[in-house]
Amino acid sequence: MNQSFRRVFDQLKSGLRKWIAVVGRLWRWFDQLEPGLRKWIAVVAGLLGIGIAATTLYARLSGGDHTCPGQRSGTLGMPIVDRGVTYAEFLERTGASPGTTDPATLKRVGNAIDLPITAVGYWGKRLPVRWSILTDRGKPLNVAELTDQLSLEVVPEDCSDSGRELMWTPLPSRPGHFLVEITLLDNDGERLDTRRTDVFAVLG
Repeated sequence: MNQSFRRVFDQLKSGLRKWIAVVGRLWRWFDQLEPGLRKWIAVVAGLLGIGIAATTLYARLSGGDHTCPGQRSGTLGMPIVDRGVTYAEFLERTGASPGTTDPATLKRVGNAIDLPITAVGYWGKRLPVRWSILTDRGKPLNVAELTDQLSLEVVPEDCSDSGRELMWTPLPSRPGHFLVEITLLDNDGERLDTRRTDVFAVLG
């Protein structure tokens, strides 16, 4: 989500500064030792510092399992819908490559949805975001490609993380009034939160 690499490396630098301070305090002690022994201690200290730095960086960036204190929660903010966006335009906005997507799909018109997401207690976990298109009365359309579709997965980069994700949903092929129901799940597939967009019209 929206955590920059700067914060990661600031934390890394802070750890290195503390290590350097400890080495500085020890300097007066081993400066009185024989030159050969001093050189050996300096090499070991340097290697240990590199190991600590590499381990810290890996733990921050690997997205592995992390333990967060307190209760877990995941919430969705009110989605902002931009209507009449083709899939090709959506890919351009997100900087994604169309790859082997066929021309008909690229030209298909849909909704680009800006979705605020907050996750607490899920650092490094994959949280799926799924969507379904419903009638304006909240009834399913019973169309497979418009029902319970995976849009994206978010991976929180801290025990408390928030950001915005952009997703796209196609329009139904028949006219009517519809809405998009969006659901955030935890890493075990349990529902955390659900939001619905405003009703929109599809003309014949």
